[in-house]
Amino acid sequence: MLTPDFVASLRAICGDAHVRVDGETCLAYGTDALKKGKAAEAVVFPAGPEEISRIARLCHEQRVPMVPRGAGTGYTGGAVPLQGGIVIALDRLNRILEIDEQNLLVVAESNVITGDIQDAVEKAGLFYPPDPASLRQSVIGGNVAECAGGPRAFKYGTTKQYVLGLEAVLPTGEIINPGGKVVKNVVGYDLTHLLVGSEGTLAIITKVILKLIPKPPVQATLRATFPDVQGAVNAVSGLLRARVIPAALELIDGEC
Repeated sequence: MLTPDFVASLRAICGDAHVRVDGETCLAYGTDALKKGKAAEAVVFPAGPEEISRIARLCHEQRVPMVPRGAGTGYTGGAVPLQGGIVIALDRLNRILEIDEQNLLVVAESNVITGDIQDAVEKAGLFYPPDPASLRQSVIGGNVAECAGGPRAFKYGTTKQYVLGLEAVLPTGEIINPGGKVVKNVVGYDLTHLLVGSEGTLAIITKVILKLIPKPPVQATLRATFPDVQGAVNAVSGLLRARVIPAALELIDGEC
């Protein structure tokens, strides 16, 4: 159980309005998309990396488990506080900070909805290809933490191909900025991509720098029907042999 002094320290960092210990909030933020989990002992809503740093340092010193949480749309349990402690909810980190049309990149805080990033950059004639199934609910920090994919991964790759840099808070409270606003960044350890896909076990991601590409001038969807699965598979192989690479390919059987 969290001590009253510990909860008071959280309130001193984030403010009374941004620390919740009521059962409803603690249960809601203790589950993910599977609706299975365990209630947190407290949920904190920090305003930015500095507050997260202080919270992480406090948890480290007091040996209190902490779990970072984005939108909670995942199915892997990465946002579930199985050992109690606190959930660090990143709800307030929800701003797109920069769309750099000249250098083809976007900078966003970790809790911006992925679909909102796509909409914003497409207005500038740019394109962020990764399209996880939950892109209208999931947030970019969670996509990076889970290395999310989607149907367009067939042509464009998954999230890790588009992460140029990060801002993140280590479990001991240090704020780090691996990577940056350049495509060729090959000096030293590749800490950026060590954090991509780490599911919140190595650091709390607070900001992302993403590579963009020009928006495709035309998009079209085609459905082809085959008498059996083998015929559909053969058609895909034929497309690839013909050097036709669709943005996405989905096989849907008759029952589905």
